[in-house]
Amino acid sequence: LDEPEDTVFDECKPVNRPALEARFRSFCEEHGFPCTESRFHASGSVGGVFVVPYDGTTLAVKVRYPGIEDLFRQDVAALQRVARVSPVRGFDPVACSQQVEQFIASELDYRREAAYTRRFHALCADLLVVVPTVYDACCEDDIVATGFVDSDRLFDALAANSLAENTAL
Repeated sequence: LDEPEDTVFDECKPVNRPALEARFRSFCEEHGFPCTESRFHASGSVGGVFVVPYDGTTLAVKVRYPGIEDLFRQDVAALQRVARVSPVRGFDPVACSQQVEQFIASELDYRREAAYTRRFHALCADLLVVVPTVYDACCEDDIVATGFVDSDRLFDALAANSLAENTAL
């Protein structure tokens, strides 16, 4: 798969790129997508995004890093062990570690992400905000497929505008 021309998080590198690509290829085979016409687009904290042609359009297919759930569980377990033995006046480290665990679990829940994207798409239908369509038939526990929106990155667009224009955004 081709390297991305530009990534969403330039500083983030996939945890295990070969495993990520293997999962994407198996997804393409399951759905009959032309994997050879696909390209890797970006990487983030819990997954990578591939761009693939589909039924006359282009999809952004976000694939969760294989094995990332186990890594996060290990991190949360370590955080909870430290929290139990680290008393801090006026701060509940156990409750904080539980909130971190809930947040991480929600980040890894791609079905939930698809549901929120569908909801946000409906809420923004009459606005000048582009929220991609979710392709439910292509979503799985570890994959979210949406329409691909080819645009400038938000941070780049904001950097190119003046402060007054950014405030209007």
